[in-house]
Amino acid sequence: MLGLLPVTRWQRTSLAALIIANTVPLIGVLAFDWDLYGVMVLYWAENSIIGFYNLLKMLRVGGVRAAPLAAFFCVHYGVFMFVHFVFVKRLFGPDEWGLFPGLGQFIDALRPVASSLAATFLSHGISYYVNFLRGREYERTTLEEQMGAPYKRMAILHVTLIAAGWIIASQGGPVGALVVFIVLKTCIDGWAHLREHGRLAS
Repeated sequence: MLGLLPVTRWQRTSLAALIIANTVPLIGVLAFDWDLYGVMVLYWAENSIIGFYNLLKMLRVGGVRAAPLAAFFCVHYGVFMFVHFVFVKRLFGPDEWGLFPGLGQFIDALRPVASSLAATFLSHGISYYVNFLRGREYERTTLEEQMGAPYKRMAILHVTLIAAGWIIASQGGPVGALVVFIVLKTCIDGWAHLREHGRLAS
């Protein structure tokens, strides 16, 4: 466990930003009646932020030669995001939307959680700057490794969250269960954050 602890002030700063960003949906559930679907849409949308910063990382690692692989990543990741949203919508969202939601439905789903999404974007931006750029993590990875990095996180986190979300939905989505759900996601996020940046720092 000691190997996962942040070793620099900048790593501690990025971890603090991550934790603060994860408290916003907690406030939303407790004070503004966010439901399970809103939280699941937020966590789905977070993947787009991760993909955006991963694209920046690929371009920083590979420069001009990263362009073809970066274009492939955008298409592949975009298809994954769309399929993932269909799963989230079908399991937790309104039935009247049909199987394939349109652009307006995407916007309607994201509007209630916009404040949390902005905090998440800022948190990942801080991590990108303090760890990847200032910490020079780009010198300790390859273009191919960086392309695959987001998928490792999603394989662990979002299979867990969808399973937990399904259990909560079957119980009627009580507030207490949503709080536990958000705390679980925060713990997984923190562990993954420390593991990733601890590995690259070493």
